[in-house]
Amino acid sequence: LVFGKDLGKGSFATVRHAQRILKGKARSQWRSYAVKEIKKEHEKVARREVNVMRRFSHPNIIGFVSFFASSRHFHIVSEYAQNGDLHSLIVRLGPIAVENTRFTAAEILSAVE
Repeated sequence: LVFGKDLGKGSFATVRHAQRILKGKARSQWRSYAVKEIKKEHEKVARREVNVMRRFSHPNIIGFVSFFASSRHFHIVSEYAQNGDLHSLIVRLGPIAVENTRFTAAEILSAVE
């Protein structure tokens, strides 16, 4: 994996964009991931998050890919959502129209069933 720009930062972790380099392939064919780097002193938080992510498999939930440790961090690799999450979309575009809210709510509920 080759790490790129930071996507977000919280009190326990930083999420970074990463790509898997495929030799002989165009850069546009490299797969993108979001990698959450959690400081080693927060191992309990990292393991809890991995356990939760592994339980969910739904098209509307970012998928878990891998988990590994380096000397200073735990790394949680997940699918990359190019357009961000629902919260980012609402912040960027403003409130969701009522007609779309019903659909969005139904999609969220189907993901947690």
